[in-house]
Amino acid sequence: MNNTLTIEDGIGNTVYVPDFIRENVLNLEGHKYTTECPECGATAIEKDYDRNDGGCINSYYSISCTACDYHDCDDDFCGTCEAVFDAEFGRNDQLFEMAGKVDLMLDHLVDTLATQKHVKASVITEMKLMLLSDSELPALFNLIYVPRGVSNRRHIQRQLLDAKFNRNLEEKINQAKNEI
Repeated sequence: MNNTLTIEDGIGNTVYVPDFIRENVLNLEGHKYTTECPECGATAIEKDYDRNDGGCINSYYSISCTACDYHDCDDDFCGTCEAVFDAEFGRNDQLFEMAGKVDLMLDHLVDTLATQKHVKASVITEMKLMLLSDSELPALFNLIYVPRGVSNRRHIQRQLLDAKFNRNLEEKINQAKNEI
């Protein structure tokens, strides 16, 4: 009986197919070359290698530079790429959270102005400092919370002035009702 998982290796030996492929077809170790880093120009390592992905033999490459931590590859399961993505995702998550805090602070100021004539300057200063604490935060805040074509400063100013105007209008309406 002929087992379909065995073949003749050309010199009369019967070989188990997965072992034959692993030993003679796949280049698991790969070839390493030195090349110039596209980011900083220092010496980087370029590597070509194969992997068996779900029964398919796929070729991959990577370029890694230890001088500037540059890394580029076409491997969907690269641990280095995943680590970079996770770090960027964590950073974006932190920026999103900070933008949300700034918006909540603005909402708190607007709610306070609805019932009081003044707000604490320290809260406004804290909100401004939070916006200025990271160079990417103002753009994210503008993208998520500010109407298109309006600057952050103008949006915040407009929200506070509108809240103050609405409170004063309500006071005038109540005052007029009481005089009638």
